[in-house]
Amino acid sequence: MDGTRERSDHEAGRKVGAELRRFRIDRGWSQAELAKLVHYSVGYLSKMENGKKRITPEMAGSFDEVLATGGVLAALLPTSEDRTPVQGDLAPPATGPCPYPGLAAFGPDEARWFFGRAQITADLVHRLDERLGEGGPLAVVAPSGAGKSSLLAAGLIPALAGGALPGSRGWSVVTATPGAHPLDTLADRVAAETGADPAAAAAVAGDPDRFATFLTEVVNAGKPQETSSSAQLMLIIDQFEEIFTECREETQRQAFITALRAAAASPAVVVVLGVRADFYAQCLASRAVSAALEGHLPLEPMSADQLREVITRPAQVEGLGLEPGLVELLLRDLGGADNDDTGAAGYDPGALPLLAHALRVTWQQREGHTLTVAGYRRTGGIRRALASTAERAYTRLNQSEQQIAQQVLLRLINVREQGTDTRRRLPRTHLAQAGPMSADAVEAVLEVFSRARLVTLDTDSVEITHEALLSAWPRLATWISADRAGLRTHQQLSEAANAWEQAGRDPSELYRGTRLALTRDWVAGHGRKDRLSTLEDAFLGASIDQQHREQRAERRRTRRMRQLVAGLTALVVIIAVVLVIQKSTAHDRDLALSSVVADRANQVSKFDPTRGMQLSVAAYDIADTLEARSSLLSASTLYSATRVLTNIGPINAVAISGHTLATGSSDQTIRLYDISNPKEPTFLSSITDHTDVINALAFSPDGQTLASGGRDRTVRLWDVGRPDNPRPKAPRPRAFPLDTHIGHNQGVTAVAFSSSGSALAIGGADGAVQLWDLDPHHSPNVLPGRAAFVDAVAFSPPDRHMLVSGDDDDTVRLWDLNHPDNLPEILTDFAHPADPIYTIALSPDGHTLASGTRSGRVQLWDLTNPRKGTSPAFLPGRTDASIVKTAAFSPDGNTLAIGRADGTVQLWDLTNLHNVTS
Repeated sequence: MDGTRERSDHEAGRKVGAELRRFRIDRGWSQAELAKLVHYSVGYLSKMENGKKRITPEMAGSFDEVLATGGVLAALLPTSEDRTPVQGDLAPPATGPCPYPGLAAFGPDEARWFFGRAQITADLVHRLDERLGEGGPLAVVAPSGAGKSSLLAAGLIPALAGGALPGSRGWSVVTATPGAHPLDTLADRVAAETGADPAAAAAVAGDPDRFATFLTEVVNAGKPQETSSSAQLMLIIDQFEEIFTECREETQRQAFITALRAAAASPAVVVVLGVRADFYAQCLASRAVSAALEGHLPLEPMSADQLREVITRPAQVEGLGLEPGLVELLLRDLGGADNDDTGAAGYDPGALPLLAHALRVTWQQREGHTLTVAGYRRTGGIRRALASTAERAYTRLNQSEQQIAQQVLLRLINVREQGTDTRRRLPRTHLAQAGPMSADAVEAVLEVFSRARLVTLDTDSVEITHEALLSAWPRLATWISADRAGLRTHQQLSEAANAWEQAGRDPSELYRGTRLALTRDWVAGHGRKDRLSTLEDAFLGASIDQQHREQRAERRRTRRMRQLVAGLTALVVIIAVVLVIQKSTAHDRDLALSSVVADRANQVSKFDPTRGMQLSVAAYDIADTLEARSSLLSASTLYSATRVLTNIGPINAVAISGHTLATGSSDQTIRLYDISNPKEPTFLSSITDHTDVINALAFSPDGQTLASGGRDRTVRLWDVGRPDNPRPKAPRPRAFPLDTHIGHNQGVTAVAFSSSGSALAIGGADGAVQLWDLDPHHSPNVLPGRAAFVDAVAFSPPDRHMLVSGDDDDTVRLWDLNHPDNLPEILTDFAHPADPIYTIALSPDGHTLASGTRSGRVQLWDLTNPRKGTSPAFLPGRTDASIVKTAAFSPDGNTLAIGRADGTVQLWDLTNLHNVTS
């Protein structure tokens, strides 16, 4: 055994030495430079790097500090727990339970170890007593890691079970976290905890009012007749912020909030929320949630004396001792020593999980029944203990398992566009289907991290135990920062694939257009296809197949239209010939033929001006009749399309201001043309600063500025006062750096200037809308309320102060620019779901919004009363009409022009919804 241990220690020493050399070289230091910093000789350092001299934990700690490794070298050293005979376990055999939960929150069964929060628990009970008379939810607000989950589970629940309030001993308690489908989750938890019929709970989960009634009925069904207490059921919604991080559908989010408020209004139900402080602003932006935060209870940092209780009292309960000096050392490292005579502690509240983890691993290093200073130092200290544990778990895996660990852990993180990243709860079956990894291999890796208490395994789900791991473990933090945009793309793909599966693989849930192109680009890069789960791969494949089918159908439709025009023309000629034969003289024949051809020319000109002009000329050549002259004059006044012959590939964006036309294409180039003579456009200049496909263009109202947005995730401003010599806008607004990503991680899809030209609205493929004040002293504002994908944005006239977006999730969103932090009004055509909106247009008076959809419908929304928006008016027409690509109102607002993908343009008289012409 001793020989085996010696060989193991020698191998570990070689690994640490090799890592030491790698870190030194990465810093660009010589051995002499490093030796001087750590006070060792160059020769001794060389032997340590070659594995010929043993590196002690103290030495490794010094190297970690100088090289800023985050504790990696110390984590690689063998510890006493590595030398135990328990295969694969990270902790030595214990003679009693560990009183420190580590990263996990305290639960009700661990209340005997929960100390330091007696006063705030009493305050919470008192506040809850007051709320019983007032009605409405009570929120506990605290930073991540401050202990709100432990306060609710190990403080509040046991206090009420002990009779802290009249009748509270008999209360039923349901604890839930919202997840992706909050009402469904809550219904399941209520049924499980109260014995209610699961089918009945599921049946009312989608109706907030019926759900609140259901809760009251559940309470009354189990309430003894002699009970005098009104409240009988307490709902604790922990991690309430998941309604923003996990729940992606605004309708589900609003339904959940409405249900909680309705339930809290009942005297039979008590609702308590646990909310992370960094989501407080988002909660306030929602009128429904902000009401619940009135009179909230903030969880303040603990005092130095309370921290001492946290450290010492759990050990006393289990008959353990702490070596003199350990408590003060822990407080010093935490930053929790007394700052002044008040006894206040100056530690970071979010560091409590690091303290809890350090205490747990110090317990693992205990000597007999005593937690020692030496044992604590071997863990790496509060700031390095968590990284050491994670690194040790990771390095125990072989290379294949380490790759699995990286993919699995990254899937368990919700990478946010703004703010702090959060953990993400996933079904275990989803991870088992991730990429080419086998289910057994995934489970084996999860088990290693679960034994280290870094991930929490439930029967059906898995999640990272605490967000502290995301920043405390340098390796994981590096993985996240290396590909943030890619991680968000993958995360959105995973969510879309799951939604598609839950909808029975409904084709309307598939990706299309720019979003599909962006995702395909990401998957094609760096072998990322291997990262996709079976479901994600199937979803992406189905999206590609569906796009191909739609493209083929569009080509067939266009081909049929051309064939119809050609057939009609041929029919005219045949009819003309028949009529000619019936004429007795050549003169009469020519007159008749000219009149027939002229009449047909007038009809064809309505949808094909070029062919109509050709028929008019033919009619005049046959005979100079009144009909032929009239047809020829009419045709000459029609504008016909002028094709600019280029070899630039697809054009994705067009903008016109006065006599200047701008086009944005897939070759990453903006081209400017002079269209003073529409029949002969003149090329003026090109702009090639974008590094990817250009998706959106817009001119300012004065025509002097052009905004461009593309798949490279940038928006750029150009001075086009001289369109033959465009220049980057100067001076550059500080809030608008030309080469800085604006936050749309999958590309800019829409841009629009306000009527004054002082603000720019930007829509992105990630579903966010940003409002940019072009004043260089103002910062951008990300408007609340996110969609799946933004296809169009538009400003209302100045007196309406409104911004509108048309979205791929079948909704129109309206923001009141007088109160931009409020959530938008949502307009949805419930009668025609799964019909993405591709274009929007506002009438000049701002009272009517027209939106065009993929199915070809044109919706008219009354904005004087947005709440009527669930029942829009429709322009009459075929149900199989082509996609609506663009729309515009006339200056008087009485006529609406509609452009479709099949090349037709329709003019509608809105005074009577009459189709004027096509």
